[in-house]
Amino acid sequence: MKAYSVYQQSREKIYRWLWQKGLLGIRNFESDQKSCLRIKFGSGEAAQRQSGYYDPNAAQLVLRVQDVSQIKEIFDLENRAWVARALQQARSPLTGILHHSDFRTFQSNLMETLRRLSAEELANVLHHIQVKQASYESRLWQTATMLRSTRRRSLGEIPTLSNPTQFVDDRWKQLEIVVRRAETTTFQEFVEIARNNFVQILYGKPEDMVGIHVISYFLSRTLLSVRDRPGIRPTRETGGERTRQIVERLSGTLPLATHGTLLRAIEHNKSQTFVLGFNQLSTGVFRAIKEFIDSQGQRSERIELLQKFVFPFIPVRDLLKSLRLYHDPELTYTRRVARSFPPGNSAIRVLEEDNHVIAEILPLLQQFLIYQQGLGIAKIGENGYLEPKYLRYVRPDLAVLMQKDLFNTDFDSFLESSTLTPKEKAEFQQEFSKRIIIKNVRAQMWQLLENPISEQVRSFMELALAIKTLQTDRQVVRVGEATVSKSQIAKLGVQVNELLRNVADDSMRQFLITAVQFLMHLPESMEEIPAEVFKALRDVEKILKLEEEAVTKPQQKYLIFLFFKIARTAGESG
Repeated sequence: MKAYSVYQQSREKIYRWLWQKGLLGIRNFESDQKSCLRIKFGSGEAAQRQSGYYDPNAAQLVLRVQDVSQIKEIFDLENRAWVARALQQARSPLTGILHHSDFRTFQSNLMETLRRLSAEELANVLHHIQVKQASYESRLWQTATMLRSTRRRSLGEIPTLSNPTQFVDDRWKQLEIVVRRAETTTFQEFVEIARNNFVQILYGKPEDMVGIHVISYFLSRTLLSVRDRPGIRPTRETGGERTRQIVERLSGTLPLATHGTLLRAIEHNKSQTFVLGFNQLSTGVFRAIKEFIDSQGQRSERIELLQKFVFPFIPVRDLLKSLRLYHDPELTYTRRVARSFPPGNSAIRVLEEDNHVIAEILPLLQQFLIYQQGLGIAKIGENGYLEPKYLRYVRPDLAVLMQKDLFNTDFDSFLESSTLTPKEKAEFQQEFSKRIIIKNVRAQMWQLLENPISEQVRSFMELALAIKTLQTDRQVVRVGEATVSKSQIAKLGVQVNELLRNVADDSMRQFLITAVQFLMHLPESMEEIPAEVFKALRDVEKILKLEEEAVTKPQQKYLIFLFFKIARTAGESG
């Protein structure tokens, strides 16, 4: 959510700068299109980013029955025929590329999805996107042209790209309505709370050194890349920067709370959501909602603020869908690997709190989903779920999200005593089977991954804490100022450096290289080499050897096969 909010702000800044420079808006849009300047955005990522995905259920009917008399009988609307007609016409809102008007490229999962559409459906999708983009561009440019020809009622300097909010021209406010959605202070307050929870869970606090993200990192390194470019973020250092002080360079990677992610977004999502079973899209969201509700003001008033100013601007259906497909309420594998963390790590604590409040907060999101899909008009689902007697008449992909227990996999309890035709039963069972398949496949993956990943995380945590301790106890050391004379330290250092040559050039490699340099160049004035130095070097060696020996090549291929099985099951195989 924070990423998408920043994405919106960036669009606004660019468009505002272009408009102030006279590059947005021309006298004759129809005859002088060569003067048009368009901003291109990428598509293909999941809902937590630019929402550039294709939703086959967008604009589809919500109810499976279309006879008004049947709808009146099912929902007890004998004296409210207009409500029955409204339910008959209820459709899911447009999402993803069908909703947005930006000029976009198609890539990744999106392109793979579009390739599998029928010729008729693909033609309809592309036509819809073309019409929507052309309409938006025309409205944007015509509004900009009109406003440029009107008098400016606000005096002051023209905003710059670096400081676009200073001396804002009142005319921009009219154009801003076209450029971006309006975000209230309530929404901004919630986004900031959600961001803080997200960051603390993934990266921990500075004193924690790392958070859950370190597990995702080693998972990503163990699994083969499924893209045509590296999933690991390259190091931010340049050659000239490598003469900096060692301690400063170590601080460039740890703590993760100040460094941020070591992975590209798609690898992060793959490792955390698919394999670890901790849904990335909802990370920190439930604790943030709980925190927002419990802050100043009446509980009912805070919930109303969420329903009016927050939920309409977050992908509620996508959040619930990914939660049902991927999330492990027991945090089975996260908790097993988390044993490698030292006691008191705040990331683990906040993660547990976020997971604990899911059951309390879910009904609020489910209730909004029911309202968003047009069913709230019948006064059903006010408790946050639909009764089983209604579920069989709702589209299967929505019905599984509107049941009382979102994580339920018992098909018999889902519809209770309702009878279904063989076709209806097959459609519902297909939706139910997805979560079961993903859970079973993930269990197979962890039979191979649990031991090596746990050992890598444990060794890294011990190394990070040792470096932190030695940084605190020693003065800042520059490369080459001192050498360690102990032969066993020198010999081990050579072995570790040899292993480092085969490691991909990313932030982790630079951290390990710098850690070795730090350990090998402690001041000569030390009478005795602390045991922590030798142990820390052993940790580096162990991390590197585990990466080489974690799984064999046949096992890697098998893991990728299992990963794609999860992706295909969820419909995200791009």
